[in-house]
Amino acid sequence: TLARSHARTLARARTHASTHARTFFSRCTRVCGAGMKRDGDKCVSCESSTYKSDNSTAPSCTPCPDHTESPVGSTLVRNCVASAGYFGSGDDVKQCPVNTFKDTPGADEQLCRACPANSSSLAAGNTAATECACDPGHARNGTICTFCPVDTYKALPGNIASCMPCPDNMNTNGAVGCVAGTTCV
Repeated sequence: TLARSHARTLARARTHASTHARTFFSRCTRVCGAGMKRDGDKCVSCESSTYKSDNSTAPSCTPCPDHTESPVGSTLVRNCVASAGYFGSGDDVKQCPVNTFKDTPGADEQLCRACPANSSSLAAGNTAATECACDPGHARNGTICTFCPVDTYKALPGNIASCMPCPDNMNTNGAVGCVAGTTCV
């Protein structure tokens, strides 16, 4: 019958149109905005320590420069701020100077803080106060460097060495923070 033939023709046309539409749709690629990357057919935020500044179909974001990090969804290289031990942002990042440390991310050089009292460092880029070595005559007590007690001395800087006792029958005459065994009399 004509009606049944027409129905089969119409069903074939719908199947062809549906297949054609799926093929056409699969060739389309979602454009994602700045700070977003394509993940299949959806857009997701760039991961931390990456950024993307354009609207594109890119499936990845650009990694931040060395020694920098950024929050999720960053849109510019200047969103990449210096990691601990460094200051600056983007491509302009420097180590915190000798005798300082920086334990948090951030661009401001003022975040590089001086080593605690009675300690110093030989290297730049320290990330914790404990990387500052106790000066001679001082030993680490938790996070601070304290004077070596009476009747002890410490000749070299460092956090591992402890204050050495004076030799038998010798003392420091009540002095603290002695830096050489010769102070024991």
